[in-house]
Amino acid sequence: MDTMDDDSVRLVVLGEASMLSTAILRANQRGTA
Repeated sequence: MDTMDDDSVRLVVLGEASMLSTAILRANQRGTA
């Protein structure tokens, strides 16, 4: 897997980051509701 392109790594990191931020937003909405 060390032959992965930088673009592929960025896509994976971006995807995980967006999923994390979405989960945090949902948790915050639950806490304030």
